[in-house]
Parts: sequence; structure tokens; C-alpha cells
Amino acid sequence: MNLTEKHIQTIKDNLCIYCGLPANEDLNKWFKDKWVNIGKKDDSGKHPECGTSGEKRGYAKCVPASKARSMSKKEKESATRRKRAAQNKAKRGGRGKQGAGAQGKKPIRVKTKTESTMIKLKKIIKENAWDRKFGEPLPKLRINEGVFKNKDADKYLTELTELIGEPTYTSDKEHGWYDVTLPEMYGKYKMLTTKVDKVYIVDESVKHSFPADHRDYVYTMYSVPEWQQDKGKHIIDTELFKQFAGVTGSIIIDGLKGTVTARCGDLVANDITINFVLDVVRGKVKPEKDEYAKRILGSR
Repeated sequence: MNLTEKHIQTIKDNLCIYCGLPANEDLNKWFKDKWVNIGKKDDSGKHPECGTSGEKRGYAKCVPASKARSMSKKEKESATRRKRAAQNKAKRGGRGKQGAGAQGKKPIRVKTKTESTMIKLKKIIKENAWDRKFGEPLPKLRINEGVFKNKDADKYLTELTELIGEPTYTSDKEHGWYDVTLPEMYGKYKMLTTKVDKVYIVDESVKHSFPADHRDYVYTMYSVPEWQQDKGKHIIDTELFKQFAGVTGSIIIDGLKGTVTARCGDLVANDITINFVLDVVRGKVKPEKDEYAKRILGSR
């Protein structure tokens, strides 16, 4: 049988992640299945076939129709968002021409499930899960839930991965993204700063009572234009260090790098914290607890 590159990749995608052998899947069904673009719907409310979307800004995320039927709306949106983010990062997103109806830009493969979900699946089976004698019934799987030990941080890790894609680096204690472009909208909140140096989440749950009880575990780092220097010493008014420390423990300043890092419980609070610092630096507001609290609580 002559296999196309698409067929070969389908086989690779269906190899067991533990033993490397083909999984018990009906691959013939996959070859014959219709592939649809889950990032778009036609006038009838159905997903159009792949290759029929024409020139458009949003890069197509194609999956077999059978797979599309099993995915929730949230899963489709997440997969499409990560696909387009990967295309844009490689400068292959947006419009393109290569024959009638084609987008014409080389696609980048993105897992339908997020990496954090795959990590959880791999952790489901321990080394001795299948160690049994012939004829004995299969053992019940012992499930290790999550990547992080702290459940609130672990839950937000999944949300982050769905929002901004696969991390630049990972460990069992920290996942991080460099040179991040954040979405303009986070739920109903419009992000004020979308280009940031770094986002990272740590397996921790730091108790914080101001301006209301919450837990901190996610960090956003931003280079403050007014603080950049090349003389080997910071140019920040040292009084600001004290003033920001008196407002909240969520503001972390690196004088030599000229960066501010916000540590809160989500990206919205981090965005508000960073822009509070920028407004203080630019003389728009004073570094006061009441002003900061008003901004944070006003977003909830």
C-alpha cells in the first residue's frame, strides 16, 4: 500500500506512548475519515472540510470529523488557539495563497490535547501497573493526579497552557514561557499589557491577604522602559523600592535588569499590578495601598 506523509504521521500519532507499538486503533477508518476545520463553522453551523476555507486570517485547525464530534466546544477553542499561536510564532499565520482555496503556509503540528494533559496521562500508569502473572485480571490503575502538588497551581497550569500554548521549559516545580504575547481579552477583562518578557508558574500556593484573601503562584515579568540602563547600575529611585514594598508583596523589582515581576493568582491581577507600577513611574498615581486595592478589587 502506498502511504502518504499524512498516513505515516497518523500511524506515528497512534503509537503507544509507553511501548512504541501501534495502538489498537482502526487506522483504515482514520484514512477514510473526512477532516474538518474545528476553528470555523459554515452557515449551517457545521465545521467545513479542510482545504475549503479559502484565504482567511485564522489558520485552520484540522482534525478527523469523528474526532471533532467527540470534542467539547472548550477543547476545540483551546486546540484552535494553540494552533494559531504556533503558526503566528513561526511567522506562518494569517493569509496565504497557493492555489485555489489554499492557505499556502506550511502547517505546524500542535497536539490536540495540551501538554499538561498528556503529562497527566503518562503519570496514570506506574512502572509496575502491568506487572502481573498470566491469567490474572488487569489491575486497577493507580492515578497520580496533576503535574504540581499544589492543586490550585496545578489547575491554573492547565488554564495557562490552553491560553498561551506549550511552555518554553518545564520541570516538576516550575513551567515557564519566554517572550510571551498574551491575548487581548482574558474572559471579559481587556489586557493592558500583552507583550511581556516572561510568564511562569511555580508549584506553590503562597497565602496572601491583601487586598483580599487569595493564593499566589503565577508570575509575569515586564521590562519597564524608564528603568533600562547600560552603565552597570540601576537608575531607579530607591525610595520607590520602599514605597512599592509598602503597597503589596506582589511587586518584585530587579533594579539592574529594570524589570518588575507581578506575583498573583492569575494573569489579570498580574496585568493590573504591572500597570499600577507603570502609572506610578510615569507620575499618574501615587504608590498607595488604596489605589492598588481599588484596581484589583474593581476587576473582580
